[in-house]
Amino acid sequence: MAPGLQFKVGENSSWEQIKIRGRKVEDDYTAGEYLGRGGFGYVTEVIHKISGERMACKIIPLNQADNEIRIWSEISGHRNILPLTSVYRDQNSNLAYLITDLCSGGSLCDMMQMDGLFCEKKAAMIMKRLVEALQYCHDKGIIHRDVKIDNILIPSKIAFHSFPDIKLADFGCSTHFSEGRKLKSS
Repeated sequence: MAPGLQFKVGENSSWEQIKIRGRKVEDDYTAGEYLGRGGFGYVTEVIHKISGERMACKIIPLNQADNEIRIWSEISGHRNILPLTSVYRDQNSNLAYLITDLCSGGSLCDMMQMDGLFCEKKAAMIMKRLVEALQYCHDKGIIHRDVKIDNILIPSKIAFHSFPDIKLADFGCSTHFSEGRKLKSS
């Protein structure tokens, strides 16, 4: 793969503040286990070469990436939104590599298939966290447009049973909205 551009994002960054660095994703990460496929790409585990930290890498076509990166960088600071940590762009392969935290608990869908129905208290805590994440997006003028149990991730299976923490993910269908403006399908 040819050198790509790396964009660093964080809690207080905006699209304009993202720093560009000429690096390849494989300069910093080793490929790990395949995690899943979505409508436009797939997700794999990656391991940081220096720290050994396990992360997730969403791989999507470059022509699908700019809007998702821009929106995700604006909302990455909320505790119930999966943080986007860096992005690598490869012009030769026309792919973008979006690095995020690894949610080892899988999706809410996976958890429901394994555990069955949740008690009312746990379901209420999950919904409260989801609504807080969506309210944060809406306060910033962003609408997710693809909320489903596959896009609600569980940081840890073990911790989930005592404290149902969630992370809202996949902002590929997201868009900015304003009052009075009609939304169009993507």
